Amino acid sequence: MTLHQAPAPLNPLQTETTQEQPLSKGVIASTMKSPQRLKPILGIAIRQQEEKEAQLAQALRLKQQAENQLRQLKNYRDEYHGDLSNSNSINITQLINKQRFISQLDVAIAAQHEKTTNIESLTKRHEKDWHHARSRRDALENLLDKKMTALRQKMDRHEQIEQDNRAYKTGNG
Repeated sequence: MTLHQAPAPLNPLQTETTQEQPLSKGVIASTMKSPQRLKPILGIAIRQQEEKEAQLAQALRLKQQAENQLRQLKNYRDEYHGDLSNSNSINITQLINKQRFISQLDVAIAAQHEKTTNIESLTKRHEKDWHHARSRRDALENLLDKKMTALRQKMDRHEQIEQDNRAYKTGNG
């Protein structure tokens, strides 16, 4: 784009830059506010994402604990069941007591299995919430980057226009 295409305009810079109004300090300041206004929103999104991340981490810890406890109960039942099968000299009272205890372990295992399943679904929900919060944060960061890039380009164009004006004035002055 050349700046001196039209013959004898009052200001040759206005021939092709009518869309680009010279930026006063007030206009630059208000333009800079636009990306700055996004920063608090981005800050909120970052905090929300961090909260969701902490909730997910806690849910994953609970899930791991529940799975470990379930595994321990199953191992204990299997060991107790193995001891019962391997014992040759056991009286009927001991046999009934061990079978009753194994039944109680089975009930505890079923309850722990249900608890583990509930924690797994809670963990999935927290993971989904975290992904949503992360996506929102990423979108806001991308928007802020685009706004900052547009602002830099606008300021660069303004600076170029001012330099061209100074060069024209010194060349014709």
